[in-house]
Amino acid sequence: MKRAGAVRRGRDATKGRGKSAGSGQPTMPSRPVGRGADGDGAGGGRGAGGVVVRFEPFYRVARRIPRGKVATYGQVAALAGRPRGARLCGYALSALRNTVHDVPWQRVLGARGAVRAGISLRDPVGAAAQRELLTREGVVLDGLGRVELERFGWKKVAARP
Repeated sequence: MKRAGAVRRGRDATKGRGKSAGSGQPTMPSRPVGRGADGDGAGGGRGAGGVVVRFEPFYRVARRIPRGKVATYGQVAALAGRPRGARLCGYALSALRNTVHDVPWQRVLGARGAVRAGISLRDPVGAAAQRELLTREGVVLDGLGRVELERFGWKKVAARP
């Protein structure tokens, strides 16, 4: 139920959904949405080897994950100073594809509840590569690509401000 005098916000604010009020014409964004100046989707330039500079805090944290241990996207994001940035962390790691880098991306997994983490890649080739890299490091995955965090989880916690 709508309140009298309530202001509608967001995408549904106009009756035409995405069209300017009254004109019937689609509105044009004032700047490109979701793309940086160089078209990388990150809003930042690329550094050495093609790595996106804006994502460097995520890469620094991922480099600290020890061999044989895993962390979740949310944990890496929190340690990088972005406590609600799990999805952005995923974008950062996916931006490493086809670049020369030293980031152990395979050690970062999606949370599967509080006690497990799992491979989140939907690409079967990439998921198989991640599974292989983790197995070589001694991480045991079950048939669904999940890891027990109690045994293999990185125990590093975010420093308090």
